[in-house]
Amino acid sequence: PHGLAKCKQRQIPEGVETRLKRVFHTSATIQLKDNFDMGSSSDDEARPDPATQNKLWTQTEVSDLKLGDTWFVVDQKWYVSFLSYIKGGADGYIPREPPDLDNKALVVDPSAQAKYDNVSVLEEAEAEFAEALQKHKKREWVLRRGLQEGRDFALISEAQHKLLRSWYKGGPYIARKVVQALSGKVVELWPLQLWAQLDSRDQERRPMLVSRTMAVEKLWELGCKEA
Repeated sequence: PHGLAKCKQRQIPEGVETRLKRVFHTSATIQLKDNFDMGSSSDDEARPDPATQNKLWTQTEVSDLKLGDTWFVVDQKWYVSFLSYIKGGADGYIPREPPDLDNKALVVDPSAQAKYDNVSVLEEAEAEFAEALQKHKKREWVLRRGLQEGRDFALISEAQHKLLRSWYKGGPYIARKVVQALSGKVVELWPLQLWAQLDSRDQERRPMLVSRTMAVEKLWELGCKEA
C-alpha cells in the first residue's frame, strides 16, 4: 500500500522495521541546525546585580542527570566570562560584564560550508541537512564535530538556561535531552538525523532529529507526522 495509508494505519510496512533497526546501530551520524535566530531578548535594566545573579545561579545548580530532562549547550568562553562576572574577581578586581550570549561558533552554518572547496562528503551532508531544517522552520541546531565539554562548551540545566534568557540577549539556544546509554545517563549531544519520506513517489524529504534510544514504533509514528 501507499506510504500514507500505512501511516494512517499506524502500521510499519514489512521490511521497514528491520531497516530502521539497522540505522539505529550504525555509527554514521550527521547533525542538525535551524536558522540563526538569536532568540529572545532581555531588558538590561531588569538584570540583577552580579551578587544576586550568583545567588540565583547557585540555587539552580543540578548535579544529577535525569532521563528526559533538557540541558543546554553554552559557549565555553562566554560561560567562563559570565561566571567570573557574577562571582567577582580576586583582590578587589571587578570583572567586565559579559556581552550578549553567542553560541554561533558551536553550530554548523550551511552558508559558511558552501564557501570552501575541500569539504568532506559528511560535511556536505551536514550542510544539506541543516539547510533543510532552515527550510522547514525547525528550531534545532547542529553541533560542530570535534567539540569538547570544558574546552569548547559547557552544559547548563534548564532552570539555569531560563535565568540566562531573562538576563542576557543572544543565542542560539541549543537544547539536548538526557538519555540512557550503555555507560549510564548522558546528554545526547549528537542525535541521529534522518529524512522522512512517505515513499518513492514523494518528491520531498523532511528532516528529523531523533534519539538513538527511540523505539522503532515511536520513530515510525514521528516519521508519519513529519511526512
